[in-house]
Amino acid sequence: MAAQLHRSGCYEVCLADTIGAGTPAHMAALLDAVRLEQVPTEQLAVHCHDTYGQAWGLGFGSGFGFGFGSGFGFGSGFGLG
Repeated sequence: MAAQLHRSGCYEVCLADTIGAGTPAHMAALLDAVRLEQVPTEQLAVHCHDTYGQAWGLGFGSGFGFGFGSGFGFGSGFGLG
């Protein structure tokens, strides 16, 4: 689906773990699969919820160098793009 979105002209494809159940290994495998479909890394973003305390590991483990997130009880996610 990510490759179809990219080919149809989407400038960014965001992969999300909206329930916070993913692990860094799962996110890395997902990103590798999407990259194999010729979606450039610079056009990918991730959005991860911190339900189980994995959001920072999911985000930084994905190889992105820029992040935005939340803390101090405001919001529950971490996104990179």
